[in-house]
Amino acid sequence: MKLPGYGDVKLPSISKIGSFYLVEEADHTVQMLIAGGPDELQLTTDKRWAQPDEQVTLTAAIALAPDKTFTGFTFTYGDGATMQQTRLAQVTHRFAKADDYLVTVTGKYTDGSSFMDLVAVFVRENPADSFFIIS
Repeated sequence: MKLPGYGDVKLPSISKIGSFYLVEEADHTVQMLIAGGPDELQLTTDKRWAQPDEQVTLTAAIALAPDKTFTGFTFTYGDGATMQQTRLAQVTHRFAKADDYLVTVTGKYTDGSSFMDLVAVFVRENPADSFFIIS
């Protein structure tokens, strides 16, 4: 990137939020303060509405700090099922009964720090009956 008064400056970023830089006007230097901004984790699902025992796929998309070692994910499904710890970013789950579930995923580093995201999944006997129109 061309920064006026500084010339070509390489501004690496690992996240959609971006990195944070300090631009010193006195000596015309650019110093990265935080690489990639905060760690990011986004949990998505292929089905926001599902039927009982229907397979739901959950995907965790991540942007990680370059100076830390990532250990894996912990998925919690909100239905009493055992938490699933994995290095895989995509898992499947089946919710046994009709209810509203809040699924969380936590990403962890070896230094003990972590970050999380969540998504709601609505399970109904007939998901089409749950829709209504507001006019």
